[in-house]
Amino acid sequence: MGSAPPLHWGIRPVFPLHVRTLSPYNVKHAFGDALNNDNISAAVNSASTVVAAQAYPGYGRSHGNSVDSDDSTAMSVTLANDKVLISCRLDYGELILDRCVSRGGFGLVFVGSYRGRQVAVKKIRNERGVGREQVEQFKREISLISGLSHPRIVEFIGACWTIPAELSAVTELMERGDLRDVTRRFKRRGYRLSWESHKADIALHIAEALAYLHELTPTVIHRDLKAKNVMLNVNMEAKLSDFGIARERSSYDGSEHMTVGIGTSFWIAPEVLLGHDSDEHADIYSFGVVPSEIDTDD
Repeated sequence: MGSAPPLHWGIRPVFPLHVRTLSPYNVKHAFGDALNNDNISAAVNSASTVVAAQAYPGYGRSHGNSVDSDDSTAMSVTLANDKVLISCRLDYGELILDRCVSRGGFGLVFVGSYRGRQVAVKKIRNERGVGREQVEQFKREISLISGLSHPRIVEFIGACWTIPAELSAVTELMERGDLRDVTRRFKRRGYRLSWESHKADIALHIAEALAYLHELTPTVIHRDLKAKNVMLNVNMEAKLSDFGIARERSSYDGSEHMTVGIGTSFWIAPEVLLGHDSDEHADIYSFGVVPSEIDTDD
């Protein structure tokens, strides 16, 4: 079987499109002879874990992770004593949910309103119960985005909850939705956005968002940059969203050990996939893939 054709601008995905089975042979075929056997095994094992976790929502989940009444009480106290959450807490009774517009592996996004303003509301998926780790992870995400303020970052409005499982992040509504869906919708209608009309500006907006994040102290690393996590408003202005796995880089050690397999396979920098220490440069690699993604509208 021949190799996958290169994407525009000479960028190739981390795994060629025909590589569907994760095996040492396929990983080596994807990356070339630069990898040694130890690195190949590490890549395969970590990537397989990511695939299993995405394919089977219950993968790696212990029965003791669900929130029972005692845990719920403890988590309620934790949320109530969190200074960041309290400072941005909204009145849950004034939040109106309309319809669900997005379902991810971790959360649901609704269109709604708060005090007359149209908003987007992210909540934890609870089909199988909400675990302590899910609440803690979401709390970390809210704490991080509450400190961000830039025209190219989706505006955080506040958080609200009655019980931990109902913890919600309220943000500005980006009317057109995510970049991937927008380009695909235009393509289905027989019209493709051009670089001159929109795509160059969108790429610039994403770059401005990354520049802001990477210049913060400590640096914020998004770690899951892709068109799906870029939102467009009614004026086709792009803003970066979904900081669920974003991390602040420690200011004293110069880099953060990026968990192997974090992100989405085609956008993951090779050093991250192989478990090497990485920093904001991994975001730049992912950013390099996005223009190819929007250039093909696929």
